[in-house]
Amino acid sequence: MNEVKQFWKLLAIVKRKLFIEHFSRYFHAGLFLIALVTAVTAAIMRTVPVIYVGQFILIIAGSIMLLTIIAGIFKRPDQTAAAALFDSYAAEDRVKTALTYLKDESVFSQLQRRDALLHMKKSLPAIEKRKLKLFHWKKLLIIIFLFLLAGLSMTFPNDVMETAKQQEKDEEIAKKTKKEIGKLADEDKENKQLEELKEETKDMDKSKELLEKLLEKEAGLEKVKKQASDNEKRLKSLTEDLNDFNELKDALNQADSEKMKQALEQLNEKLPKLSEQQQKALEQLIADATGKKVSNISEMTEEQIEELMTSLEEQLDNLIKNAESLNNLAISQEQLQKLANSLNQNMSNAGLSNSNQLSFASQNQSNQNSASQDQNGQPSDGSNRNSSGQGQNGNGQGSGSGSGSGTGSGTGSGNGGSGSGMGSGTGAGFGQGSRELTIPEKIDGEESVENDFGQLGEGNGEQQLAPESPVLKGTLRSYEEVYGNYERTYRESVDRMDLPAYLEDAVKGYFSDLNPKGE
Repeated sequence: MNEVKQFWKLLAIVKRKLFIEHFSRYFHAGLFLIALVTAVTAAIMRTVPVIYVGQFILIIAGSIMLLTIIAGIFKRPDQTAAAALFDSYAAEDRVKTALTYLKDESVFSQLQRRDALLHMKKSLPAIEKRKLKLFHWKKLLIIIFLFLLAGLSMTFPNDVMETAKQQEKDEEIAKKTKKEIGKLADEDKENKQLEELKEETKDMDKSKELLEKLLEKEAGLEKVKKQASDNEKRLKSLTEDLNDFNELKDALNQADSEKMKQALEQLNEKLPKLSEQQQKALEQLIADATGKKVSNISEMTEEQIEELMTSLEEQLDNLIKNAESLNNLAISQEQLQKLANSLNQNMSNAGLSNSNQLSFASQNQSNQNSASQDQNGQPSDGSNRNSSGQGQNGNGQGSGSGSGSGTGSGTGSGNGGSGSGMGSGTGAGFGQGSRELTIPEKIDGEESVENDFGQLGEGNGEQQLAPESPVLKGTLRSYEEVYGNYERTYRESVDRMDLPAYLEDAVKGYFSDLNPKGE
């Protein structure tokens, strides 16, 4: 082996050791920067809400290590560094000089190179015994200290950090809900409501705003669904008087636009041959569908008849389309309700909402219909009552109206008898007589209270005596005082939960109807 190859081989051995030490040093530097950034971030988190801290630190740490590796590769040790290490053992810069004149073939250079090789071989055992400096303990202690500070800061968060954590949960819940909305919109691309909701919510990052939008959309669908339901009922009512036009009646019953148009074309062709009864039925159909009063259709010109039939066809077609959309609207509304319930449940689990149950527009509509039936005299099922008293039902004279719901006890008199007891009823009406109510008070006694469960029905009142049983002593209080206590108790419970904006007016209207000052 010639002298040059020996020279390069010896340098390679030392260069490998320097390379390991070099990357160990850069690794410690990168780790120190990561620890410093983590500690600074932890300090900032205690003063300013910072969300997605974990992702931020991971991205920064990855970037720092990548830059450290790149810098280490570009600044890795070369032959000059290896020669310098040899010279620290061989002295007099023999190896650096030999490296500089390595390509020089003069006699002097060859002699100098041989001398350098001789000293390199003598120094090699000492260099190999030299311990590699893989750990920089001062840096490691500082790194551990910084990580410890950051860990303690995150283990014991303050209010600012808790707020940031809530914001992070809020955005994650909103992001998940938007993903579900997008998935539903992609599965049913013909559903315009879901497409509109997807576009309207794509920039929202707050779960509360998203929930309000879902409830608003659900309420809007309820209005559209009600309109479609009214159109369906209107379409059915129009078919009831079409016994003379079977084909048109069948087309409307089937909600088939094509058959309806064909039936109207045939009807238009047979118009001169229609009987007087059929003409009146057709005139009534046009009036009911278009709102235009028509008389003596047989005496009209062709242009007038064509205009009427075209208007009739358009109105019937709109009614059919609205009736057909009723099912799709119901499905869309159900999907929105499921999304809203899921979102509200996630918010409740994360501590972002105090309301465990939502009130939808469809449920409010059902409750209003039920209340309307009760006010019109419909009995309500499932009444539970505790009673003790005697008397017979009587009929009082007077007139009045009222709205409200609840259970209570009252006394009154009228033509035919008097009575007292507990029961369930709706509102307080106007008329002659006392406006005071008897409010029961539970008192201690033996456990011998009679419990009656069942439906209220027609018939005379019954009495039942239970000796040595406790009674519910009542206090005579005015309707205004009872209303005030009821309103105050309800508002205290409402203050503990968030009502949707569109329900606040409904609550105000409800108490306005009960308010005695508004009578």
